[in-house]
Amino acid sequence: MSVTEHVPAAWSGMSVALGATALTWLCTALGAALVFIVPRLHPRAFSGLLAVAAGVMLAAATAGLLVPAWKEFATAGPYALLFTAVGVALGAALSLATRHLVTRAEQQLSQRPRLGGQLFAVMSLHHVPEGMAVGLAVSAATTGDAAAMASATLVVLAMASHNVLEGALVSLPMRQEGASRLRAFTFGQLSGVAEMVGAVIGAGAVVLSVTLLPWGLAVAAGAMLTVTLVDVMPAMRVYWRSGAVVP
Repeated sequence: MSVTEHVPAAWSGMSVALGATALTWLCTALGAALVFIVPRLHPRAFSGLLAVAAGVMLAAATAGLLVPAWKEFATAGPYALLFTAVGVALGAALSLATRHLVTRAEQQLSQRPRLGGQLFAVMSLHHVPEGMAVGLAVSAATTGDAAAMASATLVVLAMASHNVLEGALVSLPMRQEGASRLRAFTFGQLSGVAEMVGAVIGAGAVVLSVTLLPWGLAVAAGAMLTVTLVDVMPAMRVYWRSGAVVP
């Protein structure tokens, strides 16, 4: 099939991806809006919210991305498991590389605690691979397959619940540093816009080259698993043991 024949499908996949990430952005805005209600949050309450997000993300990574990737690779015969593992490893590497950039930015923030613009940039960078995961999942669902649609729904819901927390993670610290509630909310909700960019990239890449679909699903699974195991779950334990308020 030629590239020109793929163009209508590409637009369809991108439109669905944008619609899905519009929902996740709304959830980011909802989390950021907590700054108008709860300027400070008890760490154990925050830990409980992280635990819920971690559970949903693990379910989405396995049932929504990993299993569909393995099934798509089934035509490769005995190499299906190997290809799936390689894709997951690539996703983990992408996530760890992003985490390294985020960590460096956070180290700069610890030295200059009032750099709200840098905090916004950190979370925006973090949202790009998350948006790619959503774009990849919904692209698979555009085929009309019931299992793919169920998987895409699970991934979108996982990201949506996670983004509520991430919106709060931007707005609450900014408010703590002295920003107005409106300014903190504005930056918090804008951090989710980067997810739309990632979704378009993921959807466009898969639709224009259908053979990339299982690879994309496996990479997204590896990235989501890494974020959950390396970032979300350790943070959950830290906040549970902490006696201070967040942030």
